[in-house]
Amino acid sequence: MIIYHMQFIEDLGATNAEMLADAFIMYRTFGQGPQYFLDAIEGALASDAVIMTEDWAEPPYGREELRHTESDMREFLAMVGDELRRRQPWPPKPERLT
Repeated sequence: MIIYHMQFIEDLGATNAEMLADAFIMYRTFGQGPQYFLDAIEGALASDAVIMTEDWAEPPYGREELRHTESDMREFLAMVGDELRRRQPWPPKPERLT
């Protein structure tokens, strides 16, 4: 789910890591909360498995500016994970989503 979102973002910098963490904390992404995504990020980064598999490595619509390397993606996921941990404890799930 995270990789799907990332394939449309050109800049994998701190600002986008913060914005993605915001979306996770506020349950605005795929209906899951921050712990779900932090667990997924930590699991992916602890694994030797390739994150940018062939299915994800090819940029959408042939837009080369959206191509991200394995190391770029791992670095970005680490920033998102750091941002999520930094903001703990997280606010409760918004009522409108319970």
